[in-house]
Formats: sequence, structure tokens, C-alpha cells
Amino acid sequence: MSTARAFSLVAVFLCAAATAHADPRTDAPETPTRTDVQAAMNAVSGAVSACGRGGTVTVSVEFGSDGRVRDATARGSVGGADIAGTDIERCIVAAARTAVLPIFRRATYRVNYPFRL
Repeated sequence: MSTARAFSLVAVFLCAAATAHADPRTDAPETPTRTDVQAAMNAVSGAVSACGRGGTVTVSVEFGSDGRVRDATARGSVGGADIAGTDIERCIVAAARTAVLPIFRRATYRVNYPFRL
């Protein structure tokens, strides 16, 4: 094998290895787009709505840069009663925790999103 051919193969291997370990977030946006957030929250709206009827709640969700939920809380009322500490609140939070965004560069991103039940 010629020296030039051997060098080419080594160069290809090194480029492939560098690409395999590249951080995908370098090409990601700083934060998710509004469309991404709406799509993620719409994807969980059925599960949130199944938790109760006749009220409005605001869900606060903190996403990590990998797009997964790190923290979620819910506040509001259903049927005229505050949901704090209830099974309805726990159900809504569990549903909200299933939301997923595309990756982004910022360490975290918080969303406050209203749901009508």
C-alpha cells in the first residue's frame, strides 16, 4: 500500500472518529422554538385533560438541554377546588413529565403552559 493511500485511510478514520463523538447540541438552537413547545405540550394535552374536568390549570415545566423534563408543577382549580396536594395535581404533573422537546444548547428552559380541563 502506498504511503499516500495509507495516509488517506488514517485521515478518513480520524474524521469518522471525531464525528462520532461530536456534541449534537453544537448545531442545536439556543432555545426551543415556540412551535416545538406547542407541539410538546399538545402531545401531552390529552393525558393532562384526562386528569379532571371543569377547570383551568397552569403547568410549569423545566426541560433540560436533552429535551427531557427535569421538573414539573401544576396549579389551578378543577370543579372550583384548588388542585394543590390532590390526585388531580399528581396526575397532571405525571402527564406533563412525558413531554419532550428537541435538543437545545441552553442548560434548561422553563415553560408555563395553560390547560383547560
